[in-house]
Amino acid sequence: MVEPSLVKMMKLQRPQEQPLREDMQITTLEMDSVHYFRLKRTAAGNYTITFSEGVIADELGFHFMGSGEMATGQPAEQLKPYFEKAFNGMPCFYKTGNGKRILYTSLTPVFSNGKVIEVAGATADYSGHIHHVAERRQSSEKYKEIFNHSIHPTLLLDDNRVILDANPAARRLLGISPYDVERSKIDAFIDGEAGFDVSLNWDLFLLDPAYRWEFNRGSAHNKRLIEFMGKKDILPGVHLGILQDVTERRQTQERLRKAETLNVVGEMAAGVAHEIRNPLTSLKGFVQLMQNEGQAHEAYYSIILNEVDRIDHIIKEFLLLAKTDRQEVQKISLVNTLKETVSLLETQAILKNITLDLVCEEDLPDSHCDPFQMKQVFINLIKNAIEASNTGGKITITAKRKDSKYIHFTFTDNGTGMPNKVLNRIGKPFYTTKEDGTGLGLMVSYKIIENHKGTVDVSSEVGKGTTFEISLPLSP
Repeated sequence: MVEPSLVKMMKLQRPQEQPLREDMQITTLEMDSVHYFRLKRTAAGNYTITFSEGVIADELGFHFMGSGEMATGQPAEQLKPYFEKAFNGMPCFYKTGNGKRILYTSLTPVFSNGKVIEVAGATADYSGHIHHVAERRQSSEKYKEIFNHSIHPTLLLDDNRVILDANPAARRLLGISPYDVERSKIDAFIDGEAGFDVSLNWDLFLLDPAYRWEFNRGSAHNKRLIEFMGKKDILPGVHLGILQDVTERRQTQERLRKAETLNVVGEMAAGVAHEIRNPLTSLKGFVQLMQNEGQAHEAYYSIILNEVDRIDHIIKEFLLLAKTDRQEVQKISLVNTLKETVSLLETQAILKNITLDLVCEEDLPDSHCDPFQMKQVFINLIKNAIEASNTGGKITITAKRKDSKYIHFTFTDNGTGMPNKVLNRIGKPFYTTKEDGTGLGLMVSYKIIENHKGTVDVSSEVGKGTTFEISLPLSP
């Protein structure tokens, strides 16, 4: 049997000597040891084997004839430098093999009163581990290739949200280089808005791996909405994060939601408007009759008639909303329609000392659309811009080809701008920031553009102004 003291010495040697590559992470102690021995050196420089046990003692050239006897054969010449090194007090190792086996032998000097009195050796068979190491390495490389070539942006993160690795798709989505990723927190690549808490969302994910959360990434003019989902503890303390750009999906959902709202409100508007308009006409007629017959309550009559006119105005907008589905499509020049609208509203702008700057690209092709409805859209947007601008302001209106299929209009003012909470509600029924507004004007405009298979985008910055962008398909 192997002496306990010898095993203890061999274990103590391992931290001092690491003969195997660190990436293999295999040590002699992890293998099946196949031979233990102890050596003493005679004055003549030969070696006495004082202990030898193991299945391949003969194969290694160690023949133990009995306690204290000399070995019948000395170790091969190439091994003597290792033995000498060990007898000089330095632990070491060497590798041997016969084509079938790969063996590692560790040598540990045994001291007494500061002198080496003998050397303890342990030999382990490394052959079987080479195959396992190769398999593990091949498997690791295969999964690394899958990770790197995945079309899904993928991250590996630790418990503290530090990015351990990111595949190329994730680096492209987050707009970062491989060097920026290393040991960086994911927080560094999140454009948080007021009220957004990265730590809270991360903690919720760790509590419930099915939890998904979203964050913004990019500039104000190219902001992307990124969804984070993942799997917790794919390895202890290592979490898989999968990112997805959901910007277009959320925009589509928002457009569908608005379309459904518009349809419902449109149907309701038609019914309500007709039901109210008839008694309202009678009411207005009787008030005018009473006003003509006596002047006693002239101020009250004026207030009543003004409010009746206001109700009538709202009803007209209701009816306009209900009629947006019915189009009289013609092939027209939208640029000419826009120029007519600007001329129509120029007087209103001059009253506030506001400049209307119209810039149109030349030779823009015609579009198939309803000229009355498109004029209504242009009127709504320009009037809103005038009302939002301060005295002496400027409104820039442009028309240009976006690509071969679309014409692009922008309406930009340098007014007060809108915060995000207002911007997110623009176009919703009965939502307005104006004292005498109904919130239906923009809603009608959105509905008209949608029916013309176009898009509306709005951006705003408080204190700097607002821009409405409209894209409409050109005639084929």
